[in-house]
Parts: sequence; structure tokens; C-alpha cells
Amino acid sequence: MPSRLHVLWLGWLASVRRNRRAVAGALGLLTMAGGMLVMASLLREGRQEARWVFPVGILVTMLYFAAASGRVRVALLSLSLSLSLAHWASGALSATANLYESRTARNLASGVNHMAPAGRHALLMGMGEGVAAVWSVGEYEGVEEFARLNFRMPLTLEIHRQGVAVGDVDVGLLRTGTDDDGAAVFAQLRGRDFQAMLDPASIEAWRGRSEHAATLGEGRAWNGWKWAGQPQFQDEALLLRPIADFAGFVERPVASLVGRNLVYPGPVERSGQASSRMRLQVNWMGDAGRFIDASIVVVDVGARAKKHVMPLAPPAGAASGLIYASLHDGESQPVLLESVSLEATPMRALGTGGHWPEWRWAGAASVAQDGVTLPGDRAAAGLVAVPVGRLDNRILVYRARAAREGTRPTMRLQVNWSDGRGRFLGASIQTVQVGQEAANYPMLVQAPARAATGEVYASLHDGETNGVVFESVDLLDRQ
Repeated sequence: MPSRLHVLWLGWLASVRRNRRAVAGALGLLTMAGGMLVMASLLREGRQEARWVFPVGILVTMLYFAAASGRVRVALLSLSLSLSLAHWASGALSATANLYESRTARNLASGVNHMAPAGRHALLMGMGEGVAAVWSVGEYEGVEEFARLNFRMPLTLEIHRQGVAVGDVDVGLLRTGTDDDGAAVFAQLRGRDFQAMLDPASIEAWRGRSEHAATLGEGRAWNGWKWAGQPQFQDEALLLRPIADFAGFVERPVASLVGRNLVYPGPVERSGQASSRMRLQVNWMGDAGRFIDASIVVVDVGARAKKHVMPLAPPAGAASGLIYASLHDGESQPVLLESVSLEATPMRALGTGGHWPEWRWAGAASVAQDGVTLPGDRAAAGLVAVPVGRLDNRILVYRARAAREGTRPTMRLQVNWSDGRGRFLGASIQTVQVGQEAANYPMLVQAPARAATGEVYASLHDGETNGVVFESVDLLDRQ
């Protein structure tokens, strides 16, 4: 195709070389096209979109009409139209490097210009290593000039590089993926989130920590609860009787339940001589009171008080949760319930040590008390399906170490997204090299539109021959 185009342009030159008027018109059009290309090369946010390139195509098309030969004009126009249709149908136009790199710069500048508060010193993260990775922001030497020209506020910009100390920065701009046009998109990081991504070792301060969030009912005060049966109290506690006679619930908006633990601090069997079974239960409701799903854990209650906890993970589409206080079906032994509350745990484990509930392992994965070992010499991987409400806009933290001394294996941080019908939507993937000592490897997770479930993977990168020990996979709430 290019060779035919060259031949046609030679025909075009032959047809205009003896026509001074055609030559003058062609030179004028070429001058205008050159000016447009210069405009497309300038910085500033408003010009980052390669909109100045598109009129060039129109000017080049006008050049065709400068040809004296009608056959040359028709041939050039037909070939140009065919090429444009082929590029449009294949998506090649959006994949043009200049286009998606300029859109990356536009996305970065637009996000910064809408920040509140803005910050004063920003660190650009997740761009990768090497000049080619940061070409869109003027490379390492020109990034300050990029910030001066594109940001409407006095914000300095520095690019994060492995092994290079950073200056006094107060906000992070993290590349989290690409949009439908292939341009990079960015998330703002502050406070704990920024520190976690910049210094993953700091995440350990949040492991195992919990904080009281809200009391839903306590003692004789159970405001807002609805009862089936008359509530009775004993020793400043609610008396739970057989479910056929008594049960209660309170409704809370799903926003107040996401990422929380439902806590029944210390229920005891009333007689002190037998055991009973009690439910930890939330019924998830959609719009207009439509039932979606239920989260239920049945616990044994004895004479000694014991804290019972159930992590809450609302399903997609949930608008509220009905939190219950009741015995289990068929249970006759009464229970004294002192309170029901919500607990905030900034960091929650999807799997840790020898406990990996609901994970599915393939190949030669070996689960032990200190974690899961994936050998590099065989196909081995694990995954767990997590509702999008539990994953989206959180930091996924892998804690891992190399399985063998003297190696630095490459592993994947990966989430595969699917919609409510199980159709694949895309994947969030990062690769990291794992050292000898156990360390944290974080990835900010942002779900695509229409995602209902994310499959979190524990796996090595393609072709990796050295093993990795996964000590835990956790979710850290954003601050």
C-alpha cells in the first residue's frame, strides 16, 4: 500500500510542476499544515489533545485537488479514504503513540487542576523506569517545565524512580491504568495512602489494628430496632429466645457497612450450664426493599463471654443491610446479648499463613503455617473471588518473599474483573521482583465500570522459574 501511495504522489508532482498557480496553492496548503503540526507539538493542557493534527488531514486532502490530472485526484482520494476506513475500523488511530501519550498528559493535568486541596509538591508514581516511560511529561529533565506550563496552580512535580531519594513531597499522583483510549489515568494519594505506596514497610503499623466505629444496640438501648415478639432484658442485656418467638433487626445504609466488621462482643448462654447457637446475620437489600443476598455465620455460645466477629462485604447492587439479633433455627437455649456494634479494621486479610478460606489453588501450590509456596518449576497459582464493593478503591497488599536464597523471582499483583453475568471486563496487573526478606507489595485497586466481581490472584509472572512464598494477601482501606 505505501509503494502505491508513493507512485500516486509522484504522479501528483508531475501534474502540478508546470502549473504555477497549482504550485502556489500547494505551497500555501503545506505551510498551513506545517503550522498545525507545530501547534500540535506545543505544551499546555489545552493543546495536549492532538486536535491540531486532524485539520492537517483536511489540508492534505485539499492538496489532492491541486493536481491537474483528474485520474490522480480520484486515485489519491480513493486510496486515502480506504486507508482511513481501515484505520478507523481497526482502532489503529486511537493506538497511535502520539495520541495516547498526549491524552495521558491531558489526563494528568486535568486531574491536578481539579485537586482540592492542591498540595505544593507532587510525586508522579507508577510510570515505569526509563525515558520512554515518562516521555509524555517531558522526561526526567523537563517534568518541572511540564508542570509549570500545564498546571494552573503552583505545584512542583517530581518523578519517582527506584533507588532515588524523593524530596519534600505532600501528594502522590499514581498511574493506576489506562482508559478506553489507551491513555494513562491517575489517582491522588495523600496521608496514609501515599505513605503506604511510597514506603510499603509502613503498612505493618495497620496490620491487626481495629477501632470502634458505631454501637447499633446496647444494654436496654436498642433504638431503631424492629422486633418480632416482645423484647425482654436481663442483667442489662437483651434476652434472645427461640427464633420462632423472638428476633430483631436494624437497617443501615450500605455506605456505613462497607469494610466494617459486625461485632457481637460477649454473648453468653443464660443458664451457664449448656451451650447455644446464635446467628451473626445481615440481609442485603437493593432498591425498593428487594432482597439480594444474606451473610450468615452460626456461632456456638457458652457460659463464658467470647467476642464474635463477621467481616462485612456487601454484594453488588446492595443499598442497605438488615442486621439481625437472633438464635439459630431450632435452638432453644436462651442467650444474653449485651450489644451489637460495628468495628473499623483498616486492614483485612483475604488469606494469611495457613488460613486461605475460599481460595482455589492449582498446580503444585503448597499451603503451610507460614504461607503458600508457589514453585517456579511448575504451573501453580491461586485465586479468590471478591465482591467489587470489597475491592474497589482499596490498596491490595501482597506480603511475600523468595522461596530460595539468592533468587529474586518476579510475581504478579493481579485482579481480573467480571460483570454480573461473569463476562470478563479486563485485568489490573503489576509485576514486582521479590526479595529474600518478607516485604509488602501494594497495588491501588480501581474497578472498571460495570464490574461486579474481582478475582484476586496469587501467581508468578510468565516464565518465572524461581518460587515465591505468599505470607498473606490483604486489603487496606484508603484514608
